[in-house]
Amino acid sequence: MNCWVNFNHSSVSRYFDVTPTTPVSGSITPCEYSPSALQGINQLIDDVICGIRRGNVHYFNISWDGESRPHESEELSTAPTIYTLPGDYIEKFGTTLLNSLKTSIENQLNRTTFEYPAEVICESHSHLCNFKQIMSSIGVSQSIDSDCAPLLQIQKLIVSANSASRHAPIVVMGREGVGKTTLLSQVFTYSAEWLVGGDEVIRIVRHIGQSPGSRYTSELLRNLCLHISLVFGFEAQTTVSYELSALSIWFQDLLKMIETTAENSDLIILLDDMHLLCSSQTTSLLGWMPFNLPANVHLICSVAETAEEVLSLLRSRISADNFIKLAPISSAASFVSTLQCKLRDEKHSLTVHQWAIIRERFSNSWFNQIYSSPLYANLLSSTLLSDWESFYEPTIASIPSDISGVVAHTISDLEERFGSSLVRKICSFLCCTRYGLREAEIFDLVLNDDSADANANTWLAIKEKLSPLWKRYYVLGRSYLNWRNQCISDALRHRYLKDPQKLQSIHQELANAFHSAFNEALNESNGVCKETEVVREADELWYHFLKCGDRHKLKETAILNIDFLMTIVKGNSISYLRSILDIVRSQILDWEIEVLYNMTKQSVHVVSQDANQLAIEILLWLKPFTTNASVSSDTPAISQIKPNAVESGLTQLVNDTYNWCNHLKTPILIPSNSWLNLPMPPQVAMITCTWSSITRAVSTPDSQYLIACEAKMIHFYNLPAKSIIKSFEGHRSTITCLHLSDSGKWLATGSEDTNVNLWEIGFDYEISCKLKHRLNHHIAGVLCVVITHSEDIILSGSEIGAVCAVNVDSGTIVARLEHHKGMITCLGVNSGDDVFVTGSTDCSVAVWSLETFCILNEITLNKPILHMDISLDSTFLLLACEDNSVHVRALTTGTDVHCLKGHSIGAVISYLRFAEDNCRCILGCGDGKLHIYDIHSARLIQTLAAHTEMITAILPQPNDRFLFTCGGNKIVVWNFMLRKVDRDAMAAAAEVSAQKENEKPRSRPSSRKKKKVDNHREPITCVAVSRDGCLAVTGSRDCLVKIWQLSTGETHTTLEGHTGAVTCVDFAPNGLFAVSGSEDKSLRVWGLTLGLIVSTFIEHQNSIVTVKVTADSRRILSVDSMGVHMVWQADNGSQLVVTTKPINNVTLHGNTVFAVSGKNDNSVRFWSSFDCDNEKSVSHSEPITCYTCAYDGQTIITGSQDMSLKVWEVTSAKLTQVLVGHEGSISCVATAPLNASLVISGSQDCNLIVWDMTTGSEQFTLSGHNANVMQVKLTLDGSSAVSASEDNTLQVWDTKASGCRLAIIDMHHNFLSLSFSLNLNAFVIHLANNQLLPIVRYHNNPGKDLILDLPPGTPAGEDKLPAAWRGIVPRDGRQRALLRGNLKREQSFDSFYWDHLLHRGQSVDDFRKIASLCPQQVQSPMGSRDNIWDGSPISGAGFAADRTPTIRPARMISKLIGPKQKMLKKQQSMFACFSEFTNPGANPIIKAQSPLISSQVTTESSNAKLPTIKCLPPSVRPFLGQGLQGRSRSMEETDANNSVSKESNPNENLINVKESGVCIVM
Repeated sequence: MNCWVNFNHSSVSRYFDVTPTTPVSGSITPCEYSPSALQGINQLIDDVICGIRRGNVHYFNISWDGESRPHESEELSTAPTIYTLPGDYIEKFGTTLLNSLKTSIENQLNRTTFEYPAEVICESHSHLCNFKQIMSSIGVSQSIDSDCAPLLQIQKLIVSANSASRHAPIVVMGREGVGKTTLLSQVFTYSAEWLVGGDEVIRIVRHIGQSPGSRYTSELLRNLCLHISLVFGFEAQTTVSYELSALSIWFQDLLKMIETTAENSDLIILLDDMHLLCSSQTTSLLGWMPFNLPANVHLICSVAETAEEVLSLLRSRISADNFIKLAPISSAASFVSTLQCKLRDEKHSLTVHQWAIIRERFSNSWFNQIYSSPLYANLLSSTLLSDWESFYEPTIASIPSDISGVVAHTISDLEERFGSSLVRKICSFLCCTRYGLREAEIFDLVLNDDSADANANTWLAIKEKLSPLWKRYYVLGRSYLNWRNQCISDALRHRYLKDPQKLQSIHQELANAFHSAFNEALNESNGVCKETEVVREADELWYHFLKCGDRHKLKETAILNIDFLMTIVKGNSISYLRSILDIVRSQILDWEIEVLYNMTKQSVHVVSQDANQLAIEILLWLKPFTTNASVSSDTPAISQIKPNAVESGLTQLVNDTYNWCNHLKTPILIPSNSWLNLPMPPQVAMITCTWSSITRAVSTPDSQYLIACEAKMIHFYNLPAKSIIKSFEGHRSTITCLHLSDSGKWLATGSEDTNVNLWEIGFDYEISCKLKHRLNHHIAGVLCVVITHSEDIILSGSEIGAVCAVNVDSGTIVARLEHHKGMITCLGVNSGDDVFVTGSTDCSVAVWSLETFCILNEITLNKPILHMDISLDSTFLLLACEDNSVHVRALTTGTDVHCLKGHSIGAVISYLRFAEDNCRCILGCGDGKLHIYDIHSARLIQTLAAHTEMITAILPQPNDRFLFTCGGNKIVVWNFMLRKVDRDAMAAAAEVSAQKENEKPRSRPSSRKKKKVDNHREPITCVAVSRDGCLAVTGSRDCLVKIWQLSTGETHTTLEGHTGAVTCVDFAPNGLFAVSGSEDKSLRVWGLTLGLIVSTFIEHQNSIVTVKVTADSRRILSVDSMGVHMVWQADNGSQLVVTTKPINNVTLHGNTVFAVSGKNDNSVRFWSSFDCDNEKSVSHSEPITCYTCAYDGQTIITGSQDMSLKVWEVTSAKLTQVLVGHEGSISCVATAPLNASLVISGSQDCNLIVWDMTTGSEQFTLSGHNANVMQVKLTLDGSSAVSASEDNTLQVWDTKASGCRLAIIDMHHNFLSLSFSLNLNAFVIHLANNQLLPIVRYHNNPGKDLILDLPPGTPAGEDKLPAAWRGIVPRDGRQRALLRGNLKREQSFDSFYWDHLLHRGQSVDDFRKIASLCPQQVQSPMGSRDNIWDGSPISGAGFAADRTPTIRPARMISKLIGPKQKMLKKQQSMFACFSEFTNPGANPIIKAQSPLISSQVTTESSNAKLPTIKCLPPSVRPFLGQGLQGRSRSMEETDANNSVSKESNPNENLINVKESGVCIVM
């Protein structure tokens, strides 16, 4: 707060010192003060008051007259006079201060949902300060004497454009140091006076490259758009994607809005040094720039004269009249005048003799030979002339002739005073930084030691001496020091950093320093520091690691580091990160960086809305690249598939991202699995070389360089930079072959001149190539050459069939082999350096021992061999013959494996290679096509077409990340990493092939548990989640039902039995079973312990469309496509109720069934499941689109296309409330069980509204979706909500306090619905037409620990059931708790076997597979599972006879754990209560099934006789003792209740069976 004091008041001198600083003749009245004092006061007002928000400036009118004022007669008295302020002043001041603070706090709390990024305001303020600082450095004399012609020309263009309809931008161009920045600063200062017709002139300035936010094209454009929206008060676009194309559209739209809505305001945008914008392509550098501006928008930019690419683009779109070229000082007189003005402003004068020397030095004859810029004049006067004393007699030679000379003179003086080492370090560090250094950083880097020449005083002296050479400017609100101009930095680089090794060492030191500063900032704030404060450190960090050449550190500490990525995105934006990746990709070719770059391309839109979503996108897209499928070494075909998709960098990034998400304090949606496949473009780059054609090429081990041959020349090509590094002549004649050793140290080349040259290659700081040996052991042209993997022998073959083996170190010949009778066309060495292979035109292939040089095997073919390659595992030999046939042979035996077919007919095979995965091979043809084959199946996988000329080189890179191909003058870099889908398909094919060869089942490699994700084969059709959120059940068109573990994303059980597509599924509220309905007209109840059928219901005559389990988990409601509703018993399938009702949107709440019906579906009908005839309905005027029932079952809320929601009483069907506020059709509605008055609804207007159902008022309007809101769900207490929209996003909202969005996740896929757990801790998404099941976890859910009982009205015992239903449920009415922990107590006889089996490393599915392969060898300890009814319909009289099993003694596990052995004895005693079951002579008729045996009768359940339960096969009997009771009661209960004697009467046994798990599942 600032107080304004009226200095014109007569008594102000009694309270403030207003004594003039300059004596004034005559008497001084209190209201008179000197001009300097007035200037100071005005400066105070400008700098303090005008720099503060207007609402924070308050004016106080204080009366200076009062009792404390002395009388005039006392004015000359020496007695002290005490003056006091008015009594109400302090109270008034305090009240005003308090109100101001309250207003500021309220404004801060009640701000809009969109908050302008702080970095935008900080960025704008920093550039504004820098421009003002430039203007303040211009002295009065310089301003008067300067050339105003360019400024007047800009004024003329702006004023004329203001009256025209459209105009083009203004471009200021010139060489370094001619004053482009100074001219733009003057335009910024005076432009407000030129445009006086409007209300205000808004000026936006950016100095390109001086801050992270102004260095990259997309980030500059984002900052400009936000800045314009802020100053003009436009509504911020919260859904704009920060992609360059979207930002360009946004910028153009803003300019149109200024033209139409702000006609009386003018916008001037000043962009200095446009050529410093960083972009991967020149076209995208200026593609956003508008070249047809509105009348009240002006764009002025400066460009260096040397930036020809940028200027050529501008000249093609802008007329020459809008180009203003700044020329250097034209004459010697003008130059001397500039020196005089500069010295006059610095209040320094020279002697006549000194001026004479200067004029002589800058005579016209010599002046015309130098570049005399204003910068040169300023530096000369500030560094040299200002130091001349009056007694100093200069010479002509003592005056430097250019800027480099001035810099050298200043640095030399410093080195003499403080030593060269200290000065060199300071200058070198400042030359290498992007944004300069703070004084504290310089002191820490250079001066922070105990030496005598390194202290604070030394730094102050150096800073004073270097002040003319550098400038102080602001970056994100902090002050930095950097060189004044790029030409000064270039001069110092030339002086100190000519050696590349020294340059890299400086970058290494800076990288380590910024890395420490970055980590320190994170550690001090526990990882939650303000990102804008460390974004500069992060930007310097990656830059210096890139420049020092440390790729590993670059990826580990920056590019693949989650803290770095989140700092960049949250401190700036996703566009900033993509710009960084673009720059890195232009310097380094790395597969992991390519994957990350393509991931950010898919994630731009969602991360633009919420920076935290970058972590979620990393988990979604990159997790598949970290999944390493374990394979067994027992099967050779499978062991060939390397787990090379796992990259350590990506794996670490994903793991760190999970940790980052788990430590986050705010709500976030975390995916538990991955359902996305990152689309990688087939081509990474296509490079056109300057030479005519590439004959042969090899790549370096790091995949950064390509060494190519063209006639006699050898070229080194940098692939990421797409530039030639080195070229030289390698041979006297055409080079025919070349090979690079595995380490990249040796390069062997063969030529028609009969020589083999061995070159030593160096890649330390720059490419070096030195000739080691010139081998002339051949007498004919050399056709092929290869270096062994151990790099000790060079093998070469010639045109006359001779093979020479030469020692690498000495260059002496080791062996000369002349076995072939034709030309040696190809050579190859296996990976173990055991053998080498030669191919010849004599139609033979020879396999030689590399140790003895003896022939081990010879393969004869029908045609001459032209090309050959050996697989990396030394298994296969790939041969191409003269007739273009391609053969795959075994290397050891030479037997024919495959003959590859399917490549271009008639096309010449010009090159071939194996991929490093040993599963694929690549054929290059003369027509430029590339054919990729699967080696194991000889199947053509893919054909790549990018070349138009013959393929001359195919170069697979390490781990098959990339594939380099050459043809003609083009080099193509391909993404060659095998996709996960293809990898799995090849592994499956290899496994099938192996199983055909070996019928013995493959043994498990170990008992270690491996993650099992067994997806559906067909799209999922229905999904349900258990109340506790532990399990999910899905049905699919593949007729399968699958149970999923939501905590791990693994498949728990696959349930088989349906013969048609599964259409609906549901979980029992107690979590013990699931039910599924199918198009085969049947419903099946599945026990979740072992996943076997409990009961089957087949009474429907049409396909099932809906299935619901009652709240007590005893009965099931099923609906078929013809509207038949049936209620039946869950444990035995007994039909209870049949009726015909509507089928649309059927739900079951408590005991009430709801369904949408009526004409045009404009009503909701509901009835009690006990009394189907007593039906009520509520209706809208338009079709009802959604409804929900309150937790207490007393209220129903309906939503309709009439854009309203209605609240109804269920008991009376009366309307109690109408909620109106949406502007589109209502699409979803939800309530909170623990907050009865809270309702949330979603609409096609893309908004959600939170309502108070009691008053009908709107609490919040939630805006953030871009399409229809499909579904919404509230937490139990209503504190937050999850919404799903057709824009493919899920969003979490705060519905209790602020109404703000808390989290978002983009599914990147269309989905149909969501299924939630009770407390919303986890939910699954039903994707449209997809077999994958996404699982999402709601982290930091405020309602995660809340619990909820079953809905009111849930039957608790037999007394509350209708008379017709009594006797079906247990008489004691005991309920099963929801907690899954109770299942641990439900150990059954068979579960002991399965548990023991799993401890041995086998699963239930494995047992089933082994049993199917060897049915006579593997049996269950309870008997054959083939004797258990699978739930299929029972028909025909011969059913019993057909299903009679062979009685076998039950086979038990030999050794069981002690406690379980005791429990087994208790289990066996349970059979004593069923005497009928132990009768071996009974006729085995299956009529019922426990959780292992389905209950199904051939006649009506009411006509079932007691013998039908007696007669069960002996193989089933062991199930019943434990299986019946184990499903519904604990072990203790079972032991106590089964003490019935064998002589019990049959009726009592029947009651026991009914109460057991055979008939009831709790």
